Amino acid sequence: MMGIGMSISQIGVGYVIKFSGYTYPYLVAIGSSAIGVIRILPIPIIKAILSRMVLSDKQGALFANIYLLEAVCRLGGSTLFNNIYHHTRPIFKGMVFFVMACFPLCAGILLMCMTCKNTQSDKIEIKVEDPTVQNRKENCRCEENLKKAQKEDTNVIAKN
Repeated sequence: MMGIGMSISQIGVGYVIKFSGYTYPYLVAIGSSAIGVIRILPIPIIKAILSRMVLSDKQGALFANIYLLEAVCRLGGSTLFNNIYHHTRPIFKGMVFFVMACFPLCAGILLMCMTCKNTQSDKIEIKVEDPTVQNRKENCRCEENLKKAQKEDTNVIAKN
């Protein structure tokens, strides 16, 4: 079936290009690519954020739970959307698609909030009440270094 579909699509695109030019096939290809990127991109971002939150010896359990959650969401999502379609069909037949579009939108908003929260929590200030030992006057030898530099300067001036 995939072979037949690919063959028919190639022939169909040829006729579309002949009748309308390259604009419509080009726009369709840009739309399939953009949707694919938008659909796939959040998954690695979420995994990277969660990976930073968990210790290195707990990574296996984290990813096992992520895959389990993905499987449960796919199984539960089909039943949920069938019920939504059944109950919204008398009101508006296409409403289930708007509801389905709101889920990734909500997930994207939550992803942005988590990303902003993580970048803000990385900025930690440390207050030092006692300056380092190097800044103390008894360990500095500032006066010795100053006298040495002045002596070298006078020697250079004297030679010139």
